[in-house]
Amino acid sequence: MRKRIFRSMCLLALTAVILTSVLVSAMVYARSFTEMKTQVQREAALISVGLSHGGEDYLGALQIDYGDDFRITRIRRDGMVLFDSDAEPGRMENHLSRPEVQAVLSGQWSGEAVRRSETMDTKTYYYALALADGTVLRLASTMRSAFGAVLSVAPLMVFIAVVVLLLTLLLARRMANLIIGPLNALDLEHPERDGAYEELSPLLSRIAQQNRSIGRQMRQLTARQEEFRLLSENMSEGLLLLDRNAAILTINNSAQALLGGDADRDYASQHFLQLSRDLQLQKLIEKALGGDRAEDTLPFRGRQYQVIASPVTADETIRGALLLFLDVTERQQAEQMRREFSANVSHELKTPLTSISGYAEMLAGGMVRDGDIKMFAGRIYSEAGRLLALIQDIIKLSRLDEGTAQEQAEPVDLYEVAKQVVERLALPAAERQVAVTVEGEPTVVLGAPAMLDELMFNLCDNAVKYNKAGGSVTVSARPARDGACLAVRDTGIGIPHGLTERVFERFYRVDKSRSKDTGGTGLGLSIVKHIAQIHGAQVSIESKEQVGTCIRVKFPPN
Repeated sequence: MRKRIFRSMCLLALTAVILTSVLVSAMVYARSFTEMKTQVQREAALISVGLSHGGEDYLGALQIDYGDDFRITRIRRDGMVLFDSDAEPGRMENHLSRPEVQAVLSGQWSGEAVRRSETMDTKTYYYALALADGTVLRLASTMRSAFGAVLSVAPLMVFIAVVVLLLTLLLARRMANLIIGPLNALDLEHPERDGAYEELSPLLSRIAQQNRSIGRQMRQLTARQEEFRLLSENMSEGLLLLDRNAAILTINNSAQALLGGDADRDYASQHFLQLSRDLQLQKLIEKALGGDRAEDTLPFRGRQYQVIASPVTADETIRGALLLFLDVTERQQAEQMRREFSANVSHELKTPLTSISGYAEMLAGGMVRDGDIKMFAGRIYSEAGRLLALIQDIIKLSRLDEGTAQEQAEPVDLYEVAKQVVERLALPAAERQVAVTVEGEPTVVLGAPAMLDELMFNLCDNAVKYNKAGGSVTVSARPARDGACLAVRDTGIGIPHGLTERVFERFYRVDKSRSKDTGGTGLGLSIVKHIAQIHGAQVSIESKEQVGTCIRVKFPPN
C-alpha cells in the first residue's frame, strides 16, 4: 500500500508539472504573439507616416534597418505588388485575394490575418493599412519570435520541473510514511482506542465487534477442547483419531500406552506407522479410511481389546478414522467362566441325580434285598442332601454375582462371629478328630452380618474337612493398623505349589476324590472371595502340601 500511495503521488506531481509547463508555455506563447502583433501594428503606423514624407527611398532604407524582423510590402488597389522587402515584386502573384488587403480595400482602416506563407514556408502575421495615395501598406512578421520566447524560458522550466519532481519524490515518500504509519501502528486487539483517522472509525468499530465475537468463539472452542482433552485423557478406553492420510490428530494416554508409544513423545501430525506397525490394526484403519466400519478383538500387553474403527465423514467425504480400544479381558474371562460354570453345574448336578435315579430305579424294580433297603435309602438321602447343598451354594453365588445378596451394613465383631462358627462346627470337627480354637480380641468391621458369617463358616468348614485326623484349626481375629485381619490356619493336606490361586475358581477341587467323601461342592472359596470383594477386603493364601494352609482376609478400616 505504501508503494501504491508513493507511485500515485509521484504520478500526480508529474502530471501537475507537465500541465503547468504546457500552460506556462501556452501563456508565454500567447503573450509573445500579442506583443508581436502590437509591435507590427505600431511599426506599420510609423512606416505609413514615413512614406508620406520619404517615398520609395524610405522603404528601401527600412529594408536595411528591419532586416529579417519585418517584411514590408506595398500593394496597388488592383492587387499588384509595388514593393516587397524580401522578394522581387515582378515575380510575386496578385495579392488582391489576401484577406488583410480585401479588408483595407473594402473601406476599413486596417486588416490582419495569420497564415502560412507559401513563399517563406512559415506561419506569419499580416497587418495592412490604407495609405493616402490609395495603395496598401502591409507589414508581416513570422512567429519565430513567439517560439523563441517559449524556447528562451524552456531551460528554466526544465530546471524547475526537475527540482519540483525531486521535492515531490521526497515529500511523496514522507507523506506515504505519514499516511501508512498510523495504519501500521493500529492496535487490532483494541482498535477502538486508535483515533488516527476519523474515517476509519466504522471499520475499527467493526473490527472490534469481530474481535469480541472471535474472542467468544475462541473461549468456547478452548473450553470444549479442554473438556474433550480431560474426557479423553481420563478415559480408560483408548482413543485415536486419524486424518485421511492416517496421520495422528488426537491420541489419549490410554491408547498411547496401549500401543507401546513413548510417554514423552508427541505423536500429533505423525503417521500412524511411527506409533504401531500391527498388521491387524492397519487393516482395520484401511477399512475405516475406505468408508467401512470395522472391528476386531486384538491382544495388547497381555489383555484382550475390542478395537472399533469407524470412518469420520463430512459432507459425504471421508475426512479420517476414529479408533476406540475397549478392554474386554474381564468380559471374555467372565464369558469363559460362565461357560465353564454352566458345564460344571451340569456335571455337578448330573452326578448326584444319576446316583439318586439309579438307587431309586433299583428300589422300584425290586432288585434290592429287604435288608439293603435302608442302606439304599440312606445313599439316596445323602445324595439328595449333597444336591441340595450344591443348589444352595449356586443360588448364593448367583446372588453375590448379581448383587442381590447385599444387606444393610452394620458393625460386626469378627471375634464373636468366629466363636459362634466354631461352636456350630464342634460336632463335625470332633467326628474328624480336629481341634478348633479361636484366638484374638474383639475386632469390629462394617459389613453384612449374614455374609461375614457365611465367609467365616466356609473357611472353617474347609479347614476341618480337608484336615488330618489329630489336626488342628486356629481362627484368629485381630485389629490391624490399617483395618482388621481374619486368619484361618489348619494343619491339613495343603495345596500343591502353583495351585493356590485356582482354589478360588468355581467347582475347582485340589483332591476330587477327597471332596466327594467330604461332600464339598467346590464353591465355598468362590463364595468367600465374592463376599470379601463386596466388603472391600483382600484375600491371600499360603499353603504347603501335607503341612497346612493359612487363608487371611484383610478388611479396610471402617
